[in-house]
Amino acid sequence: MNNKRLNSRSVAMMTVACLAFASCEKDDVKIKTDPIKPITVEVTTSKTTTVGDIKNNGYQLTIPAGTFDTDVTVSVTDSKSEAASAYKKTGAFTLLSSPISITVEGKEGTVWLKELVKVSFPMPTGFAVTEKNIYTIFGSFYNPDTKSIDYIYPDWNDLQREIITFTTSHFSVPAAVQAKEAEAIKKFAKDKAAESIKTEKKVATYSTESALSNLYNDVKFRRFYCYKNLIF
Repeated sequence: MNNKRLNSRSVAMMTVACLAFASCEKDDVKIKTDPIKPITVEVTTSKTTTVGDIKNNGYQLTIPAGTFDTDVTVSVTDSKSEAASAYKKTGAFTLLSSPISITVEGKEGTVWLKELVKVSFPMPTGFAVTEKNIYTIFGSFYNPDTKSIDYIYPDWNDLQREIITFTTSHFSVPAAVQAKEAEAIKKFAKDKAAESIKTEKKVATYSTESALSNLYNDVKFRRFYCYKNLIF
C-alpha cells in the first residue's frame, strides 16, 4: 500500500475515532483582538529584520538573513481579502487576532521563503491559557488552493509570555485562532497518522476511540503541566 493511500486511511480512521469523543461545548468568553496597524519595512538579505511590534502593531514578523535573494520591501496590513472572509465565515474556530496580509513589493500571490519566518500575535484581552484549551490554540494560514485554513502548533515557550508565535515557509494570510475541539482533534489525528507512517508504526495503534481518546487527553495534560511548570 502506498504512503498516500495509507495516510488518507490513517487520517480518516483517527479522525472518526477522535470526533466520537469530542465535546461540542460553546465558548462564551468574549475575546477582543488587538487592532492591526499597517507597516512597510525594507528587508535586507544580510541581517535579521523585525517587521512590526507586538504592542504597537498587534503582530510581529522575524525575518532571518537570507530569506530573500535580494533586498525587498515587505508590507503588512489588516487583511480585507478573500482569505479574511474565509476566516470570518467558518464556524470551526474563534479568531484570537485579526488576519493580516503580508506582501512583498513586485511579487504576486503566495511568496515562498528560503528561511522560516516567525509570525507572532499578542494573546487577546479576555483570553487565558487553560488545561482545557491549550491544545486548541493555533497559528493558522489560509490555503488558496483548497480555500481552507491550515493549522500550525504555536511555540510553547512564547505562549508562556502570552504571545502566539509560529513559523511559516510562505507569506499568505496568517492569524492566531482557537479551534473548536473537533478541529483540534482532526489536526492531532492527521499528525499522528503522518508520524505512524514516518516511524512505520501500525495504523491500528491509534485507530480505536478509547486509545486515541486517552492519547489526546494525555498529551494535552502533559503539555499544560509543562506550560504551568516552565519545564520545556
